[in-house]
Amino acid sequence: MRSRGGFSLVEVVVALVVFEVGILGVLAMILRAQRTLVAATTLESASRAVEWLADSLAFAGWGGPGSIETEQGLLRWTREADGLVTVTFRGGPGASGSVSLIPAQSNVR
Repeated sequence: MRSRGGFSLVEVVVALVVFEVGILGVLAMILRAQRTLVAATTLESASRAVEWLADSLAFAGWGGPGSIETEQGLLRWTREADGLVTVTFRGGPGASGSVSLIPAQSNVR
């Protein structure tokens, strides 16, 4: 008796399970990448806002402590006893940071 060519039902089911696991892994990777991209975009935007505020404070001189609300979160600045100005950002998950600088001595009055 000759054997017929082809696949058995068990082989087909095993192949489908392996294929499904691979597809689910790819979908999980895509979702993780999307969340990482959103967090990176928010953090990059927050970094630009902190840099802008730090530069503004350094150029204009110290105007006292304060805060400002932006689309990404809250920017807050303070001055330490040694003259160091610290600008901090608090936003969504994974979006926070701070920059410290010494204000420039401005000749503009």
